[in-house]
Amino acid sequence: NSNLNEEKAEFWIKKMTTKIEQITKELNSKQDFLWCYQDRDAFQVKYSDIFLIQVENEKTQIYTQSDKYIFKERLYQIENNLPSDFIMASRSAIINYRKLDHLKMLENGNLVLVLA
Repeated sequence: NSNLNEEKAEFWIKKMTTKIEQITKELNSKQDFLWCYQDRDAFQVKYSDIFLIQVENEKTQIYTQSDKYIFKERLYQIENNLPSDFIMASRSAIINYRKLDHLKMLENGNLVLVLA
């Protein structure tokens, strides 16, 4: 409603869960992007554009559909600040599950995540 002076929401819950804590953190967050780098240039990469965050050669890489960036923090430092669209796929990778197309089962029993 554009006539409201400020946005407000109330939640009536029986128990605070980790999911509700995550949602609360997201609603209170003003930042919807990460500062990422290509060479010496810094870019704002929106969370919604990120497909994969992965550690390669001890560097945190951010992948979008068309670009690859460096993020200058460790994976564990970024993990707690991500929206709930992101899940740990392994100890060295976090995926945006909204970008997940399907899972592919390999003959050895491993799974491959196929991103859209």
